[in-house]
Amino acid sequence: MPPLHSHEADEAFHVLDGSVVVYAGRETVRLEAGESFVAPRSVPHTHRAATERARWLSMTFASSAGRYEDFVRAVGTPLADAPADEDEAALLAFAAPSGIAVLGPPGMLPAELDP
Repeated sequence: MPPLHSHEADEAFHVLDGSVVVYAGRETVRLEAGESFVAPRSVPHTHRAATERARWLSMTFASSAGRYEDFVRAVGTPLADAPADEDEAALLAFAAPSGIAVLGPPGMLPAELDP
């Protein structure tokens, strides 16, 4: 589950296999294979695989493909290997050039944000 975040652009999800749950603002949407959902720009969101095996596409605009790839690799670290404080600072540095605001740690849902 990636950290709770928002983008300057919409983020679209399309499930290829299995099931994925997207938490976007006040919505919780379970997507099955063949289904899609768009998290609107600036809306806090995260997602998680809802089945043991799941494959999905996540699409958004990124001004720097290389920096976005760095961000995706950084958030792909398993929770058990959570980054140290200095690694968290690096994650934020990867996020900013791609128009991504990290709003909370992995596992945090949009409903947990202060109103």
